[in-house]
Amino acid sequence: DYLEREGGCIQHDYCKQQADALKYLDDVLFPLIEKLPCRMILYADHGNILIGKETKLEDVESTKYTFHEDLIQVPLAVKAPEVEIGIDHALISILELNNVIIGLLNQQRITYQNKKEIKVMRSELYNPDFRYLYIKTGNEQCLLAFEVFIFEEGYKLAVYSNGITELYDKDTDCQLDDINTKALLLRQIADQITVCDSRCLKN
Repeated sequence: DYLEREGGCIQHDYCKQQADALKYLDDVLFPLIEKLPCRMILYADHGNILIGKETKLEDVESTKYTFHEDLIQVPLAVKAPEVEIGIDHALISILELNNVIIGLLNQQRITYQNKKEIKVMRSELYNPDFRYLYIKTGNEQCLLAFEVFIFEEGYKLAVYSNGITELYDKDTDCQLDDINTKALLLRQIADQITVCDSRCLKN
Protein backbone atom coordinates (compact mmCIF):
# COMPACT_ATOMS: atom_id res chain seq x y z
CA ASP A 1 0.00 0.00 0.00
CA TYR A 2 2.81 2.43 0.81
CA LEU A 3 4.55 2.08 -2.55
CA GLU A 4 4.23 5.24 -4.63
CA ARG A 5 2.60 3.29 -7.47
CA GLU A 6 -0.13 2.20 -5.00
CA GLY A 7 -0.81 5.77 -3.91
CA GLY A 8 1.61 5.99 -0.98
CA CYS A 9 -1.09 5.55 1.65
CA ILE A 10 -3.13 2.78 3.26
CA GLN A 11 -5.83 1.40 0.97
CA HIS A 12 -7.61 -0.59 3.70
CA ASP A 13 -9.32 0.63 6.86
CA TYR A 14 -7.77 -1.52 9.60
CA CYS A 15 -9.71 0.31 12.31
CA LYS A 16 -12.99 -0.69 10.61
CA GLN A 17 -11.72 -4.26 10.20
CA GLN A 18 -11.15 -4.43 13.95
CA ALA A 19 -14.61 -3.01 14.70
CA ASP A 20 -16.18 -5.55 12.32
CA ALA A 21 -14.22 -8.38 13.95
CA LEU A 22 -15.40 -7.34 17.42
CA LYS A 23 -19.00 -7.18 16.19
CA TYR A 24 -18.62 -10.69 14.77
CA LEU A 25 -17.32 -11.93 18.13
CA ASP A 26 -20.27 -10.33 19.93
CA ASP A 27 -22.91 -11.56 17.48
CA VAL A 28 -21.65 -15.03 16.56
CA LEU A 29 -18.86 -16.36 18.73
CA PHE A 30 -19.90 -15.34 22.25
CA PRO A 31 -23.43 -16.87 22.04
CA LEU A 32 -21.76 -20.12 20.99
CA ILE A 33 -19.22 -19.95 23.80
CA GLU A 34 -21.97 -19.38 26.36
CA LYS A 35 -23.62 -22.66 25.36
CA LEU A 36 -20.43 -24.77 25.45
CA PRO A 37 -20.26 -26.57 28.82
CA CYS A 38 -16.50 -26.40 29.25
CA ARG A 39 -13.75 -24.23 30.63
CA MET A 40 -11.83 -22.28 28.03
CA ILE A 41 -9.30 -19.53 27.37
CA LEU A 42 -9.34 -17.17 24.40
CA TYR A 43 -6.22 -15.13 23.70
CA ALA A 44 -3.98 -13.75 20.98
CA ASP A 45 -0.19 -13.82 20.74
CA HIS A 46 0.07 -10.24 19.48
CA GLY A 47 -2.03 -7.38 18.21
CA ASN A 48 -1.97 -5.57 14.89
CA ILE A 49 -1.33 -2.01 13.80
CA LEU A 50 -4.62 -0.13 13.56
CA ILE A 51 -4.35 2.47 10.82
CA GLY A 52 -7.22 4.25 9.09
CA LYS A 53 -7.68 4.29 5.33
CA GLU A 54 -5.73 6.93 3.41
CA THR A 55 -3.14 7.27 6.21
CA LYS A 56 0.20 8.36 4.75
CA LEU A 57 3.45 6.70 5.74
CA GLU A 58 4.90 9.85 7.31
CA ASP A 59 1.85 10.15 9.59
CA VAL A 60 2.32 6.77 11.29
CA GLU A 61 3.67 7.04 14.86
CA SER A 62 7.10 5.43 15.33
CA THR A 63 5.84 3.14 18.11
CA LYS A 64 3.35 1.61 15.63
CA TYR A 65 6.44 -0.13 14.23
CA THR A 66 7.40 -1.66 17.55
CA PHE A 67 5.47 -1.70 20.84
CA HIS A 68 2.39 0.46 20.37
CA GLU A 69 -0.60 -0.58 22.52
CA ASP A 70 -2.30 -1.86 19.33
CA LEU A 71 0.46 -4.44 19.05
CA ILE A 72 1.04 -5.53 22.63
CA GLN A 73 -2.35 -5.24 24.34
CA VAL A 74 -4.16 -8.42 23.34
CA PRO A 75 -7.42 -10.08 24.38
CA LEU A 76 -7.35 -12.65 27.18
CA ALA A 77 -10.72 -14.10 28.17
CA VAL A 78 -11.30 -16.99 30.59
CA LYS A 79 -14.60 -18.89 30.86
CA ALA A 80 -14.99 -21.11 33.91
CA PRO A 81 -17.35 -21.49 36.88
CA GLU A 82 -14.47 -20.46 39.14
CA VAL A 83 -14.07 -17.09 37.39
CA GLU A 84 -16.27 -14.13 38.28
CA ILE A 85 -17.82 -12.16 35.44
CA GLY A 86 -15.99 -8.90 34.90
CA ILE A 87 -12.98 -7.13 33.46
CA ASP A 88 -9.55 -7.10 35.11
CA HIS A 89 -7.20 -4.22 34.24
CA ALA A 90 -4.14 -5.65 36.01
CA LEU A 91 -0.87 -6.10 34.11
CA ILE A 92 -0.92 -9.72 32.95
CA SER A 93 1.71 -11.37 30.79
CA ILE A 94 0.91 -14.11 28.30
CA LEU A 95 3.48 -16.10 30.30
CA GLU A 96 0.78 -16.43 32.98
CA LEU A 97 -1.21 -18.73 30.67
CA ASN A 98 0.44 -21.85 32.09
CA ASN A 99 -0.79 -21.02 35.59
CA VAL A 100 -4.28 -20.21 34.31
CA ILE A 101 -4.49 -23.50 32.37
CA ILE A 102 -3.30 -25.51 35.36
CA GLY A 103 -5.93 -23.79 37.51
CA LEU A 104 -8.67 -24.64 35.01
CA LEU A 105 -7.55 -28.27 34.78
CA ASN A 106 -7.67 -28.52 38.57
CA GLN A 107 -11.02 -26.68 38.68
CA GLN A 108 -9.51 -24.09 40.98
CA ARG A 109 -10.12 -20.38 41.26
CA ILE A 110 -7.84 -18.62 38.77
CA THR A 111 -4.98 -16.79 40.42
CA TYR A 112 -2.00 -15.06 38.91
CA GLN A 113 0.77 -12.89 40.14
CA ASN A 114 -0.07 -9.22 39.87
CA LYS A 115 3.29 -7.97 38.61
CA LYS A 116 4.75 -4.51 38.98
CA GLU A 117 6.09 -4.84 35.46
CA ILE A 118 5.87 -7.25 32.52
CA LYS A 119 8.22 -7.80 29.60
CA VAL A 120 7.36 -7.81 25.89
CA MET A 121 9.94 -9.14 23.44
CA ARG A 122 10.42 -9.11 19.67
CA SER A 123 13.26 -10.52 17.57
CA GLU A 124 15.02 -8.62 14.79
CA LEU A 125 12.99 -8.13 11.60
CA TYR A 126 14.36 -9.51 8.33
CA ASN A 127 11.22 -9.30 6.18
CA PRO A 128 12.22 -7.21 3.12
CA ASP A 129 8.88 -5.38 3.00
CA PHE A 130 9.19 -4.30 6.63
CA ARG A 131 12.83 -3.37 6.13
CA TYR A 132 11.87 -1.18 3.16
CA LEU A 133 9.17 0.64 5.16
CA TYR A 134 11.25 1.10 8.29
CA ILE A 135 14.26 2.44 6.37
CA LYS A 136 12.06 4.71 4.19
CA THR A 137 10.62 6.32 7.34
CA GLY A 138 13.94 6.59 9.17
CA ASN A 139 12.98 3.91 11.70
CA GLU A 140 15.94 1.54 11.18
CA GLN A 141 16.34 1.32 14.97
CA CYS A 142 12.91 -0.33 15.13
CA LEU A 143 14.13 -3.27 13.02
CA LEU A 144 16.36 -4.44 15.88
CA ALA A 145 15.40 -6.99 18.50
CA PHE A 146 14.09 -5.35 21.64
CA GLU A 147 12.55 -5.90 25.06
CA VAL A 148 9.97 -3.50 26.44
CA PHE A 149 9.19 -3.41 30.14
CA ILE A 150 5.73 -2.09 31.00
CA PHE A 151 5.39 -0.74 34.53
CA GLU A 152 2.23 -0.35 36.59
CA GLU A 153 3.33 3.26 37.28
CA GLY A 154 2.51 4.04 33.63
CA TYR A 155 5.87 3.77 31.85
CA LYS A 156 7.27 1.72 28.98
CA LEU A 157 11.03 1.21 28.94
CA ALA A 158 12.46 -0.06 25.65
CA VAL A 159 15.86 -1.77 25.51
CA TYR A 160 17.23 -2.53 22.02
CA SER A 161 19.85 -5.13 21.10
CA ASN A 162 22.38 -2.35 20.41
CA GLY A 163 22.00 -1.07 23.99
CA ILE A 164 19.86 1.99 23.17
CA THR A 165 17.16 2.64 25.79
CA GLU A 166 14.01 4.74 25.42
CA LEU A 167 11.34 5.77 27.93
CA TYR A 168 7.68 6.24 26.97
CA ASP A 169 4.38 7.12 28.61
CA LYS A 170 2.39 3.88 28.62
CA ASP A 171 -0.96 5.41 27.72
CA THR A 172 0.05 7.95 25.09
CA ASP A 173 3.21 6.27 23.68
CA CYS A 174 4.92 9.69 23.81
CA GLN A 175 8.66 9.47 24.36
CA LEU A 176 9.80 10.99 27.66
CA ASP A 177 13.06 12.79 28.32
CA ASP A 178 13.32 11.88 32.01
CA ILE A 179 16.83 10.61 32.72
CA ASN A 180 16.23 10.02 36.43
CA THR A 181 13.09 7.89 35.93
CA LYS A 182 14.78 5.94 33.16
CA ALA A 183 17.81 5.20 35.37
CA LEU A 184 15.57 4.15 38.27
CA LEU A 185 13.53 1.77 36.08
CA LEU A 186 16.66 0.35 34.46
CA ARG A 187 18.01 -0.55 37.90
CA GLN A 188 14.74 -2.33 38.72
CA ILE A 189 14.84 -4.61 35.66
CA ALA A 190 18.60 -4.90 34.99
CA ASP A 191 18.66 -8.62 35.86
CA GLN A 192 15.77 -9.31 33.42
CA ILE A 193 17.45 -7.84 30.33
CA THR A 194 18.47 -10.56 27.86
CA VAL A 195 18.40 -8.71 24.53
CA CYS A 196 21.85 -7.19 25.13
CA ASP A 197 24.58 -6.98 27.73
CA SER A 198 23.11 -4.71 30.43
CA ARG A 199 26.60 -3.23 31.01
CA CYS A 200 26.44 -1.69 27.51
CA LEU A 201 23.17 0.22 27.93
CA LYS A 202 23.03 3.70 26.38
CA ASN A 203 20.67 6.59 27.05
